[in-house]
Amino acid sequence: MTNRSPAPAEDARALPRAVSVAGGLGRAVVDVVLAREGGGVARALGQNFLIEGWVAEDIAAASGADADTGVVEVGPGIGSLTTQLARRAGKVVSVELDRRLYPVLAETMAEHPNFTLVEGDAMQLSLPALVQEHLAGLRTVLCANRPYNVT
Repeated sequence: MTNRSPAPAEDARALPRAVSVAGGLGRAVVDVVLAREGGGVARALGQNFLIEGWVAEDIAAASGADADTGVVEVGPGIGSLTTQLARRAGKVVSVELDRRLYPVLAETMAEHPNFTLVEGDAMQLSLPALVQEHLAGLRTVLCANRPYNVT
């Protein structure tokens, strides 16, 4: 498991700057981004991506996150919900298993210094240790567009 803070992409594979993740990407853009990173939706990982911006906004609002909140997000995907959480919360720590999405998240979250990516399987992590390491002193909430194969 590796911790990463986002860094802007410096290659030709960067997301088009006209794309607003927070406003909703649409199915076609999600498909292009996933194809760019080596494939489509990984059903074995239970992936389902938020493509409508209002859905991510509603979930983030329902989390109750504010500047005094630390959010643990499981499965940030391409960052649609993550962006909305980072706009509200003091700190967002997202755990992602799919390595193909790490460079995508580095791009989509580059403008959010309160975001940290933890590379690994959330089912194998100690959530109390993760909270202690990254969110000490903040009210903590768990928020996710839950992978459908995790119950």
